[in-house]
Parts: sequence; C-alpha cells; structure tokens
Amino acid sequence: MGGGQQPSDLLYGEIACDKDGTLYVGNSSNVPTYMLNSDIYNQVGNPNLLDNSDFTNPVNQRNKTEFDINGYCIDRWQIFESTYNVNTRVVKSDSTVGEFGSQFRQIVNTDLLTIGDIVTVSAYVNNTKHSFTKTIQSSGGSIKEAPYDLETSWGGFKLVKLEHRTEIFFVMYLKPSQSITVNWAKLERGSSVTPYVSKGYGAELSECLRFYYQVDSVKTFGQQHTGAGTFVNIILPQIMRVTPTVSAPGEWTIRFNGMDKKATVSSINSLTGNTLNLTMSTIAGGTYIGPLYAFYNGEITFSADL
Repeated sequence: MGGGQQPSDLLYGEIACDKDGTLYVGNSSNVPTYMLNSDIYNQVGNPNLLDNSDFTNPVNQRNKTEFDINGYCIDRWQIFESTYNVNTRVVKSDSTVGEFGSQFRQIVNTDLLTIGDIVTVSAYVNNTKHSFTKTIQSSGGSIKEAPYDLETSWGGFKLVKLEHRTEIFFVMYLKPSQSITVNWAKLERGSSVTPYVSKGYGAELSECLRFYYQVDSVKTFGQQHTGAGTFVNIILPQIMRVTPTVSAPGEWTIRFNGMDKKATVSSINSLTGNTLNLTMSTIAGGTYIGPLYAFYNGEITFSADL
C-alpha cells in the first residue's frame, strides 16, 4: 500500500499495513478499521529487563539505610566509590576517582541480551527523564574507561559489554563529588522509549530472591541422629538461579526434650531445589533421636548474584 493510504475494503479478520506503519483490520462488514500506528505503539510499555528498578519502593533484603562499601546495596544493585541512601534515593560519588570510578550499576542477567541487540535505556534522575538507544557491542578495557552512551552534567549512562566478561553492565557513572536522586530506570529491547511501569514490589521480590536471600534469627525443624550430628533443613522461598554461596552463623542452639544445647555448623551440604541441608555438631549433651528445633542468632545469606 502507499504511504498513509487506507485500503478501500478488507475481509473480516484480515490485517493490512501501509508504508507509514499503520495497521488496519477488517471488521464484520469487511470495512477496514484503523488499528495501531507507531505513535500509539509507543504508549505500550515493553518489559523492563532490569530488576528492582523502582527506587521509591525497593527490595532491600540487606536491610540497611546507608550503603558505603563497594559491592551490593539494595537487591541487584551495586555501588562503587559511592554511597547510597535508601530513604532519599541519593547516590553520592567520592571526591576522588579510584580504581573503579563512581558507579551505581546492575549486572544484567546474561541470558537476556547479546552482542548486536538493539536496546533503549530510560531513567528518571534528578527530576529529568533521560533516554538513549544503542546496539550492544563488545569493548576492551574497563567500565571506567568506557565512553558515555549519554553524558550529563553529573556524569552519565554507560551500557557496557566487556570483552573479558560475559555479562552486560547497566551503569550510572558519576563524576567526582556529584550526587543523583534516582526514581526509576528501564532497559528494554528495540529503539522505542516506552513508558515505565513498575512491576510491583511482590514481583520484584520474587525475581530478586532468585539472586539473593537473607534470613535472620529463625528456628528450623530438624532431627538429630546418633553419631552423625544434627541435620537441619532450611526451606528457601524461591528456587535460586544457580546453586548459591551460603554463609551461615557458626553457633546455634539445639532444643530437644526441653533442653537447650549449643551447637556449631560442621558442614553445609547440598541444596536440593529450594531446600538447604546443614550438619550440626553438638558441643555439649548426649545424643537424641527425634524432633528438635535449631535456633541461631545472626543471619544466613544465600547468594547467587552475578
């Protein structure tokens, strides 16, 4: 069809497209009905490839207000040479540039994108909506050395695929002594900037639990076996994306027959599905076969982060 030319007739259910990208469908009277064009399509939100992207209501399993150490802060996000305040949503860069430079970043799940994909980034930072489109390419060097894809007064955005890494890094890179307030961020396929729509806290938490889980001061059910220590199972709320690295408190309390006995973790055994098995060694007291509770103070973390 010619540009902008509507067909004179169209059978019921058939679809036609003109050169301007406008779609038509035949109605029950075989009359073409205007359907969809690129302007309307751009009001339909594409899926966001970032996790925990609504900073006004973030998943924060580490349960801190202020983060100031290189590494993970709120779930799925990392800071380097910066601080991040959960309540104010403010990232502040250090006054000098070190090994990494000031970064607020997320490592994108490796099975979502690859070299050659066209993607669009948008974000609401410092009361301004920023956006850019790029084709993912591999680059040498480091994130610090990579050029900005969109430069701003405070620094800018970098979407980086390093030659020596399989992951893709979504980075807000700050110049020294700068600060940004971040409301949301979005990474989507294609060259259109579509509206940001929050996934909602429950959906974000479910996805974040595939990467990291932290649980504090709970009791769990187990059974002690003569001569073999105490076996304790911990049920995770979500199956993690890979077998996690587990960090557990060293000292526990084992309660059975109305008695409390101190115990230590002697080994962290296999993770089957979403069930982790620990073997405990009782410090004092005899053996017992039957139901028991195991308590601990502190936290257990399960990390499958990228």
